Amino acid sequence: MSFVKPWATVAPGIVLWLAVSGSVMAGGALPVLPVTETLPDFATCLAQLEGYAREDQAQVMARQTDATGLIREVTLETVGVVSTAAAKARYEATLWFHAGRPDAALKQVETSHSYQSRSHTCDGGTLTTEGTDGYTLSTFDPLP
Repeated sequence: MSFVKPWATVAPGIVLWLAVSGSVMAGGALPVLPVTETLPDFATCLAQLEGYAREDQAQVMARQTDATGLIREVTLETVGVVSTAAAKARYEATLWFHAGRPDAALKQVETSHSYQSRSHTCDGGTLTTEGTDGYTLSTFDPLP
């Protein structure tokens, strides 16, 4: 019995897509498979959306620099929980994770950026979650 690595079947397609796309990507993203959950009612679903909003807010972290010079920050982009119709609501958010390190030789701070973007939708007692995880190219800033 042979074992096929999942990436082995996907990688050739990605390479082919990059070859024919003719463009350079400024980052990467992977979709998160949609998940649907049946809850007792709309009120329970709405409470779940509000819980997701609290969880995301709890991850926010102001810019910090440790003793080694490592810079970390977590930011949140959202408008919060929004009612879209009777017994329908949505919570969309993107958490950004920033990590940087000064490079004295280059006299710059290189910062990498990754994100988790989620869309949670209630339609009555049905909760659907989908999203994307990804990253962008690093940014460079002058040393402070």
